[in-house]
Amino acid sequence: MRYYNLKKRIKKNEGFSSKPYKDQLGFITIGYGHLVLHNEKKLLEKKINKKDLEKIFQQDFYKALKNFNFFLK
Repeated sequence: MRYYNLKKRIKKNEGFSSKPYKDQLGFITIGYGHLVLHNEKKLLEKKINKKDLEKIFQQDFYKALKNFNFFLK
């Protein structure tokens, strides 16, 4: 379980919502702070289960990690 503690900390700080909500900047988010993009409007149309939102979190996490490592080079 690589990065377990970091993921746990992010989840604690972000909180979880299975329903879309506006973040402090007014952007629509869901799950563990996932920014709903224009091509992801399906996330707003139906209730998304926690398992699927967990997958989205994992994708977001590894995308951010990849970008972080890219900028370290």
